[in-house]
Amino acid sequence: MKDFTDRGFKSSAPLVRLFSSEVRGLNPGFHIAVLGACSSVEGHALLRRARQFYPGVYGRAVPAEGEVAKLSCPSVTTPRREWYYEPSPDEPAVITSSEEVLVPAGTLKVSVEATIDSDSEFVAASYSVKARLTKGEQVIDEWTHMQPDFATVSDLTLDGKTVVLTTKDALSDCKGDSFAEVEFRTRRFSVKNGKIAVKEQTTGRESSLCGPNYEGSTPCSIARQTALYNAVRGACENATRDDCMKAISEYEAEAEDVECNESYGGAD
Repeated sequence: MKDFTDRGFKSSAPLVRLFSSEVRGLNPGFHIAVLGACSSVEGHALLRRARQFYPGVYGRAVPAEGEVAKLSCPSVTTPRREWYYEPSPDEPAVITSSEEVLVPAGTLKVSVEATIDSDSEFVAASYSVKARLTKGEQVIDEWTHMQPDFATVSDLTLDGKTVVLTTKDALSDCKGDSFAEVEFRTRRFSVKNGKIAVKEQTTGRESSLCGPNYEGSTPCSIARQTALYNAVRGACENATRDDCMKAISEYEAEAEDVECNESYGGAD
């Protein structure tokens, strides 16, 4: 029971310790830690989620009598998954996870696949998400999305009958732009009128000026780029692109006045 909570699981009802001899249909002589008693459909859905993190969880069909009749079917929050880490330069990392919930229209399952790649200099991350509503073997509705470039997944959780995906998505990065922008987004997946409903919200934003690109630069232009960067990086921190570009234009003239003396190798 301690191991279950130590792994990061949270349950709406505490785990119960029973003696298996008290439950008809179980092998006698064992102490067992019980999550709760669910219908077969609810129980299998709960097991599919929990087994992603804890293969030892199992289900057993037993009569709803005695101590079992006192148990409810709990709502269980699975542990938070570590999505992001430095991958091997030789092989990209692919991390997958899913959450599912039973609704009157069927089963809503949201699956996420995050890919992280590295060339030893830059790290690129992307993710794809698929939401599927099924009833038995029939697919009722589907929703898919691919977020390219530098985009990372923070969390995939269950909030009641809603699956919540939290991400950090890049609008631009320093590989191809002079201004880096990211947005923190939350997507909430639910079922309304028999269809998948996705509510997207931007919860925060970060931006910054990219460092100078010295490739092919002369000593003098390096000095001027450095002076410009030092002058405007504070003004560009968490600013809009327009405000950052305005600050750059205001300081460009001053940067051009930087003397190209011998300490920078002479004039270009």
